[in-house]
Amino acid sequence: MSILHGVLHLFTAFCTPRPAPPIDFLWRSLAEDARNIAIGVISSGMGSDGTMGLRASRKRRGLCWCRRLPRQFDSMSKSAIAAGLADLIAPAEDLPGKIIDYLKHNLVITKNRSPVR
Repeated sequence: MSILHGVLHLFTAFCTPRPAPPIDFLWRSLAEDARNIAIGVISSGMGSDGTMGLRASRKRRGLCWCRRLPRQFDSMSKSAIAAGLADLIAPAEDLPGKIIDYLKHNLVITKNRSPVR
């Protein structure tokens, strides 16, 4: 999967000696495409997949939110948190509301901001 011009593209899987972790690949493309409006959310997963992609997003001022205390497959969240990439850590049931609140707040700020010259 990849993001280009705001569109999600799906690719046929292919074998390489060392395939790129899929979430890292997706989030790197999101970081390039969306830059500072990207929000990466880790709910669950295995290993450190996602950490490098979140670093790329962080360099472009994107956000990373992690689910607190996942019951299964928590190593992705732990890796992002340990790397210092989590901007917000919350229970899974709180994340959708927090994203909506953040987006509403950001839209208000953007609408009220005078143009930079």
